[in-house]
Amino acid sequence: MSESSLSSRQRDETRCPICSFRLRNCSNVGRKLIKSQEEVHKVLRSLNKRVEIGDTLCSKCGKRIYNKTSPEKKQLLPDPEPCSSSMLMDNSEHFTSTLSIDDSISTIIDDQSQSIMVDPTLEYTQIVKDVIEMPFSRPIISHSRCFICPSTSNLKDISIEARLQVFLKRKILVPKRNRCCKQHLMNGWLNEDEINNIKIESDKCEIELSDMAKFMDLLASNSLNIKDKINKRLMPQCQLYALTAHSWEDIDHLQSLMKNTNKRSVIQAIVTFLCKLRTGNVNKVIAVFSGLGSERRVGSTIDSVIKSFEVDILPYRFGYQSITRDFLINERTSPVVKNLLDCQNNLIIICDGTYNLYQKNSYSGNKKTTLCKLFTICTTDGFIIDVPGPYNVNENNATILNEILNQNDGLSVLLQPGDYFVLDNGFRDVVSILKKRGFNVLIPNLEEKNIEPTNDSKLITKIRWVVKAVHAEIGQKYKLLHNQFENKSLPKIAAYCRIAFFLHNEFGQKFNFDSENQLSHSYLNEIES
Repeated sequence: MSESSLSSRQRDETRCPICSFRLRNCSNVGRKLIKSQEEVHKVLRSLNKRVEIGDTLCSKCGKRIYNKTSPEKKQLLPDPEPCSSSMLMDNSEHFTSTLSIDDSISTIIDDQSQSIMVDPTLEYTQIVKDVIEMPFSRPIISHSRCFICPSTSNLKDISIEARLQVFLKRKILVPKRNRCCKQHLMNGWLNEDEINNIKIESDKCEIELSDMAKFMDLLASNSLNIKDKINKRLMPQCQLYALTAHSWEDIDHLQSLMKNTNKRSVIQAIVTFLCKLRTGNVNKVIAVFSGLGSERRVGSTIDSVIKSFEVDILPYRFGYQSITRDFLINERTSPVVKNLLDCQNNLIIICDGTYNLYQKNSYSGNKKTTLCKLFTICTTDGFIIDVPGPYNVNENNATILNEILNQNDGLSVLLQPGDYFVLDNGFRDVVSILKKRGFNVLIPNLEEKNIEPTNDSKLITKIRWVVKAVHAEIGQKYKLLHNQFENKSLPKIAAYCRIAFFLHNEFGQKFNFDSENQLSHSYLNEIES
């Protein structure tokens, strides 16, 4: 390595001896070069730091020295003359400290200095450090590049709240002046995945006393406030999933789809709504562990989230108008069903009804209770196309499907002759209507006297289980849909169900497997045997 490149590298690695800030060679504005022994003692008196002739201070530390030695403040500083032991003993109480002490600065004698006289018989006050060492891991110390990835562009200073977030998550203390890419941050907080990607540089770290005080204040204020834990993303993933059935990544995705307002925090509102949907508890209970304080605030927060879903999300990401026929055939049709039916370019949909309890006016003689009915239309991998309803429980599935097909802007927009309907026996009254429109209908045979109809029924069962699995998964995740709704809440049933099915489409599992056609071949062999 040449001397020029070596010296250039040394200049790049030069740091301020006061604050350890890296001094880049791109600019010399405001820097302070220590040229004489008098300036060495000036730094010692002003900042309690030892430097050497030839050291370079950053602009910030240079201004600190200038401000402390300005004419207006010089009269407040003691003269650098010999002091008596009596004066030292009288004022020693003003310098008492319980913090860590640097013994190496207790007596400083310089033969070249004539301005300071030292008496070896005197006792000297020890100087207090403003930085303490802690036994915690830390990442790299860098202000010019991201401490998570090697990027040097589009950087932003990391806040003390985000540093506390990293410390609580992994017990890593991020240095004060570190920076990171803006893509790693979400509203000033680090993404959970990015925290796991932080690399440890050292098992020890230094922290300024002022930062330590701020850390203690944040810990004290956040330790008992669940509202702040939610807003500042300090709640662990396991606790969040128990309350909402979703992760921080899911909530960040929903937050990006919603508009923020001055009256509420988006994260707080989403978590409160998902907690209501997940647990089914009354608003008074939700208010306790959401930190909102009152039942009325919980109700208004839930109403605002429902309105935001209905205005900002559902019209564009759920329902007939948000999807295309090609998307359903190519992306959301199970290869198992394609092989079983030997159709690659036809749409295959499954229909079924599901029920919700509410107080009165819709008694089901079959179920022996008061119910309302929601109608599920899905693909063969569990993707929900739409959830029309609610309907009166006394309306059968055949009547509801016929009504949906007669809507000009409904399901008929996606259908073409030759498409498949997979139904159960509750739709037998609409089979003739579907066949007249040119659709193929798969429905179990009620009179299974021959072998061939029996095999067809087995095939239909293999395909139709998906809609039951979707109902079971949503029912396990969102207990509110199994609770009995009050009559005044009936207008919200459709919104709750549409939101729950939308969440299933976005974050739920896809019932799509059989990449090597093994399962479909085993089904066919089972049916033929």
